[in-house]
Amino acid sequence: MAFSQNTRIDTTKTKSDTTRTIKKSSFKIGVDFVNNNVFMGRTDTTITPLITPNFKYTLKSGLYFSGSLDFVTNRKTKKT
Repeated sequence: MAFSQNTRIDTTKTKSDTTRTIKKSSFKIGVDFVNNNVFMGRTDTTITPLITPNFKYTLKSGLYFSGSLDFVTNRKTKKT
């Protein structure tokens, strides 16, 4: 997925343009919790708690990187 700017930026300076904001890089994190997930109007027969941590890092230029992971908390595995 890609995004771009389609409007022209005016680079001429005026006297009222003395206060400019300095862009900084930023990092955001978050966590989502879902229980009894619904898919296309149908609920699941089992209760499945799902924890999804996510992050987003935005560069000064506006380019960003984001990602997330899904953890099923009550997943049962057979161990022998």
